[in-house]
Amino acid sequence: MRGNQVTRQWRLVRLLSAATRGRSIPDLQRELGVTSRTVRRDLEALEHAGFPLISETRRGEVLWRFIDGYQPESPVALTTDELMALYFSRRLLEPLHGTPMYEGIQSALQKIGAVVSLRMPSLRGSLDSGISVSSFGKKNYRKSGDVFDRLMRGMRNHFMLEFEYKAPKREQAGRYRLDPYKLWYQDHGLYVVGWDHDHEDFRVFAVERIITVKLTNQRFEPREDFNFHVLKNTAFRFVWGEPKQVQIRFSADQAAYARERVWHVSQKAFEQEDGSVVLQFSVADLSEVKRWLIGWGAGAEVLEPVELADEVLGECLSVVSRVGSRAVANTAG
Repeated sequence: MRGNQVTRQWRLVRLLSAATRGRSIPDLQRELGVTSRTVRRDLEALEHAGFPLISETRRGEVLWRFIDGYQPESPVALTTDELMALYFSRRLLEPLHGTPMYEGIQSALQKIGAVVSLRMPSLRGSLDSGISVSSFGKKNYRKSGDVFDRLMRGMRNHFMLEFEYKAPKREQAGRYRLDPYKLWYQDHGLYVVGWDHDHEDFRVFAVERIITVKLTNQRFEPREDFNFHVLKNTAFRFVWGEPKQVQIRFSADQAAYARERVWHVSQKAFEQEDGSVVLQFSVADLSEVKRWLIGWGAGAEVLEPVELADEVLGECLSVVSRVGSRAVANTAG
């Protein structure tokens, strides 16, 4: 019985999607070979599943159809694995909640989900309950809707942007003129990459720090010397430039954790006789490496460059000093 119901409701979807002016309940009743009560119940089921149904009265007859432009079935048939991948991608993009990218995939999956509910009733529930993705320290893009719109228009149409940008360490927002080349999704955050007219260099700006943005009528031609992949591959995370070779030894108890991930595209791993591992890579900014290294504690030792080892030592001594001062103050109190 359940299989017949699903098949009938799917036929109803096909009939409604092919009806430009709409179909009446008696018409659908004849097509499906069921009672008018069953047709009404199936129409209610489609509405409950999220199909955008509307009814109109024409010449005394009530006609049912989908809203203009709605296509309930994709021309490409999706396998179960493909549907799972789409649902998983929605979870991955949850840090971008409030952006057009997240809202777009949400809308697309709602349409797909309505079809899935009819074709495979148990699948949608298992996808919703069986996939979970967590993100640590995600950003808030709920107030960046207008910024995203102008950024995307600037990139698509090659218009220069003028915007106010508030860096965390600055008291006042700065004003910039940027030719936007690329939107970069990195570490659960969005960044715009482009040519900064004031600094005459390629720069990276965090989208959530852009306060206001104006789309100018000044067009630009992308510079021939812009190669995002080459620039990005010199950065440990965000800062690119002239790369320096870095070597770090991870102790035997941390070696397995260190080598099971690729921390940089230039990474090489060298196993040591004592069970430790030396990772080697070439990156531009050592401060980004320093912040990452401190999280490993005593399990990581900088072999080169010396300046990185000195920076890590200085940071650790500063932490020890602060902790010691607080302990003394608490004891005195």
